[in-house]
Amino acid sequence: TLLPQNNRYHLYGCSLTDPKWLNIVFWSINEPVIIICEGVLNFIEPTEVKNFFQMVAKHFMTQTQIIFDYVHPLLVR
Repeated sequence: TLLPQNNRYHLYGCSLTDPKWLNIVFWSINEPVIIICEGVLNFIEPTEVKNFFQMVAKHFMTQTQIIFDYVHPLLVR
């Protein structure tokens, strides 16, 4: 970990396809949320990625940003 965890920065190890992670994430309804999905979305099925975005949209109804990486299929061998 590059940064120590504190009241504004948390790391969670869990499955993005399991909605239970939404209940363990501490957040304030008045605070913006940023979710970083680094190197993970390309390993789950497209329907599960869509479900993930829908879960996040329904749960975090405030300012939410999701940062993720993407590799175009033409670049994958």
